[in-house]
Amino acid sequence: MATRLQAERKKRNWTQRDLARKAGVGPTTIASLESGRSHTSRKLVDIARVLHLNPTWLETGKGPRQAATECETPYLAASSPEHLAQLLAEKSDEELIELFRLFLTFRR
Repeated sequence: MATRLQAERKKRNWTQRDLARKAGVGPTTIASLESGRSHTSRKLVDIARVLHLNPTWLETGKGPRQAATECETPYLAASSPEHLAQLLAEKSDEELIELFRLFLTFRR
């Protein structure tokens, strides 16, 4: 992750301080991630959002590099918990893994 994060930041000609400010994190968070001292952060989603990257790709190198674009049609729209469960049951294992990974990221 350190290499991906640093490369994406440098592509934009941003300093670590620039990225930290834009993502709402401390500069030490960015420095720790880029040096490899830290391998993840509770703010990874915020950092990825500012860079317009998929947080999973940023963290693991897997999945699409670019963040999904905002779309007019929601990924899931349920009218009740039961309806949500039904919609989720129709998703592939890979989609469920990604959804739960994102869910856990937001809970931290």
